[in-house]
Parts: sequence; structure tokens; C-alpha cells
Amino acid sequence: MNFYKFLIIIIFLIYLYNRLNKGPYISQSGKYWKVIIYNNNFDKKLLNIKKGDIVEFINKDQIRHTIKTNNMSIQNSPILFQNDTWEFKLETDNDVIFESSLYNNMNKIIIRSTNDNNNKSSKKELKKNINGIKQKIGGHIKENKDSLINKLRVILK
Repeated sequence: MNFYKFLIIIIFLIYLYNRLNKGPYISQSGKYWKVIIYNNNFDKKLLNIKKGDIVEFINKDQIRHTIKTNNMSIQNSPILFQNDTWEFKLETDNDVIFESSLYNNMNKIIIRSTNDNNNKSSKKELKKNINGIKQKIGGHIKENKDSLINKLRVILK
């Protein structure tokens, strides 16, 4: 009986060791995005993501890069040599602009926060605009219909 208890404890410890070595045991809530640096440019100019998503920058250039941002609460990347990576987690509702701190001619990338509240208000605005357009078109059609009826009355008299 003691042998089985010992075996169960060993198996549990092995399981626990493997779980803890595979990374965070609390799951990440956001999606994972990749931005490649190649030919002295970011492969994207705009990336729409949600708050909590993670962006991984990967340097595929033979030259080194350092990524800086316009947001003072986000640290700049370390020097990225070829195949080095740097991760950033979006924790703001504002756009974040990333650029090279070493090469001024390199394009910038905008990381745009698209949270659900912004999407809901945008949908409301869109519906409001569509309803306004429908009313204008409906009024136009009614005006044209009335003027056509009046013209027909004049012709038929």
C-alpha cells in the first residue's frame, strides 16, 4: 500500500514539474500576433488588436534593430540581432506607434487598440448614419413621386 502512495506522489511531482516548466500556469487571455522586421521594414503598417493581446517582434534582418515607441509607459526593446525576438503586451486603449531607434528611414507600425466598447459604439454610429440616409432617400423618393403625380395631373387635364 505504501508503494502505491509513493508512486502516486512521484507521478504527481513529475506532472507538476512539467506543467511549471511549460510556461505560465495562468493562461493568457489575449491573442498572439507576430510582426517581422525584414529588409529594414516592419512587415505591417497597421495592426488592429485587442487590449491584452501580445505582439512578438522578430528581427529577420542581418542588421541589428532597436524598437522604440511613443508611449512612455512601454520600455524600448533591447538590441535585436538577427532572429532575436521581443514581446509587447497591449495594456492601453490608445494607439501605440513603434519605430526604429536606429534607422530613421524605416517605416513605422501602428498598433491600434480595438476593444469591444469601441466596436459597439462604432456599430451604433453606423446604424444611426444608415437610418439617416434611408430617411433622406425615402424623403427624396416621396418628393419625386409627388412631383410626378402633379405632372401627370397637369398632362391629363
